[in-house]
Amino acid sequence: MKKKFLILIALLTCASTSYTYAHKEIVGYKIVKKPQRKCWTQTIQPQTRDYTGAVIGGVAGGLLGSQIGGGNARFATTAIGAGTGAMVGNSIARKRNTRTVHKCRVVTTRVRVPIYRNVH
Repeated sequence: MKKKFLILIALLTCASTSYTYAHKEIVGYKIVKKPQRKCWTQTIQPQTRDYTGAVIGGVAGGLLGSQIGGGNARFATTAIGAGTGAMVGNSIARKRNTRTVHKCRVVTTRVRVPIYRNVH
């Protein structure tokens, strides 16, 4: 009996307790600066011109062209081989000299943030 009475008192105490919650009301806005980090990857080619790849490719292409052609066509195949070899050699040299760089910078954006006031 005593145990039931204590449980009843505990239930009545909990039921009668009231909680007050604070509600928030927006009273205005303010502008704040929000820094953000922006990053990207960039491929960079050297500014100086290097003709090594074109020269090596031209010589190799000319040698191959002279081996293919015979008679009067030998000059034409040598020239075509040298030109093609120079273009391919230059392209390979440019790709080998490029480098990939990871760059970052801080960008500041303006954000509108509400100002709250507690209301009971």
